[in-house]
Amino acid sequence: DSKLLIPIEKSELILMQSTGLKDKNGKEIFEGDVLEIQDEGEVLGNAKLTWDNEQAVFMIEAISVDDIAPFHEILSDESYSYRVVGNIYENKELLDA
Repeated sequence: DSKLLIPIEKSELILMQSTGLKDKNGKEIFEGDVLEIQDEGEVLGNAKLTWDNEQAVFMIEAISVDDIAPFHEILSDESYSYRVVGNIYENKELLDA
């Protein structure tokens, strides 16, 4: 068995840390993902998932309003659901409020 290795420039790579969690559709959630947040079925808006080194926690940062909260707070409230709609690297248009 021979394997083909293709060189890739480091500048082309973006490493995204997994949260170890999945959205409501079963898609794995990574740092840098943009999530659509719903509260009991009502869409509240989009938010991006970031990592906070000081607190060592994933943070959920609202895109359309100035609000940020630890991701585990959203997870602990069962009325919220979320789904991955893109990421900040490939879908920059999702960052426009």
